[in-house]
Amino acid sequence: MNAPFIQNARKKESEEIINQFRKEKQFKFRNNKIRQKLSEMPININKFILDMERFDGTLKKYPEDFIVEEITPEGTVLEVGKEIGFEDVEKWHGSFIHFTVEKTNWNTMDALKQIVRATKTKRKNFGFAGTKDKFAVTTQRFGCFGLKKEQLENINIKDIVIRDVQKTNKKLRMGGLWGNKFTIKIRDLNLSEKEIKRISDLKLDYVLNYYGIQRFGLIRPITHIVGKFIYERDFESAFYTYCGTPINETGDSLEA
Repeated sequence: MNAPFIQNARKKESEEIINQFRKEKQFKFRNNKIRQKLSEMPININKFILDMERFDGTLKKYPEDFIVEEITPEGTVLEVGKEIGFEDVEKWHGSFIHFTVEKTNWNTMDALKQIVRATKTKRKNFGFAGTKDKFAVTTQRFGCFGLKKEQLENINIKDIVIRDVQKTNKKLRMGGLWGNKFTIKIRDLNLSEKEIKRISDLKLDYVLNYYGIQRFGLIRPITHIVGKFIYERDFESAFYTYCGTPINETGDSLEA
């Protein structure tokens, strides 16, 4: 073998060793960073409102069993079946209109698509403060521009009711709500009458928008960590947190 060939082979081998060392260091650093976030940000979903044993029941047997009524920033509850009577602004600039949509077994985006189609306009002309459950009875405010009140009041879509159409000069933006009021019916309970009454009388002023597996997942409850990394624009850590941080996996899932 000539000297140049040996020299190039050793150089290549050295580069491979250095690259492997760097990868191991990067993996260790990234893993420690993710584990540190997990210890700093536990999901804390081990608290319960009632000190009762677990019981079985049926949720959402019918859409009417799950009622979600949006609460405006001013604290007005958009009650199902009720006209609130929002007043038009005195000096309307001809821009924005807000209206309440009550829907049964419709999610927000599908309902909006039908409203857009019915008004023969475009999706970008509409906005809303937050999305709502599909298999439920829900109320929420929508906003739009470039339309007339009559166009909205004349809409006829199955299981969708439009009311309280209001002229305003404010754009309705995502997050423009105080919260949501939930009325939940649980059927087929295997409890005594005393225990059922105890649950039926349960009322809470508010619950933080922070709850269980719907937010964080059951097997790998780390999406809040992923969100934190995305917020910090650390996309590499967000990717490896989501794809390479097993928590409760076993067997083939853990190996993958």
